[in-house]
Amino acid sequence: MADSNQGGIEASVILARDQSFSNVRLKIENELMHFEDLFKTHSTDGSTGENFITAYAAAVEPNFIPWMTTAYIRAKSKEAKKATLSNLEDELREDHQSMLRVFAVCAGSTPRYSHYAYAAKVVAETRRVMSKANSLQALSFVATLEEMSGVFIPVLERVAIQLGSFNIEYTQKHGIADVKHSSELTNAICAEAKRYSVPREHIVSGIQQAGKFLEGALSGGYYIG
Repeated sequence: MADSNQGGIEASVILARDQSFSNVRLKIENELMHFEDLFKTHSTDGSTGENFITAYAAAVEPNFIPWMTTAYIRAKSKEAKKATLSNLEDELREDHQSMLRVFAVCAGSTPRYSHYAYAAKVVAETRRVMSKANSLQALSFVATLEEMSGVFIPVLERVAIQLGSFNIEYTQKHGIADVKHSSELTNAICAEAKRYSVPREHIVSGIQQAGKFLEGALSGGYYIG
């Protein structure tokens, strides 16, 4: 498969075949810089905060495990298989889907039809992309979701507390676990990249898709009443 350049990406942080763990993280953090603008330009107080949680739950609860499973199925290296399986085992053993649902309910932020409807477009596009993703694209996508949680998980927790909830198990659990999973998945990308002659296009594609998904999904919290 021929590789082509992706626009808008700093050349200094695009992966080459032999680049290190730190450079993979740097590439993901480049996408994070854009994502963080979402929280700098909008308030998450009051009803907007409630909608922020419902928008997140509507987009993430039904979809994260299938997408991590896609990454596991596509993975070829033992490091990638191990990292994705470890993540899935945590998700299923601790029932993170129910944990997220309870978190939303306790914050008075149960997703409504309008939230699922708003998320439908970005979810459908991401499902289409992931259905055709190769191992590097899928791994880069889920690794970026884990890394980006460092930005939005603290916001979710702050909003829930402001809304009067005392149930923050979901955010407390993910604040710790996602650091571990992000590190494991980034190492997995490094290992998987050795199987590609020119891996940069695939890694960039997965990272950018994760940014589009989260920005599109979470922006629903700012516009849905």
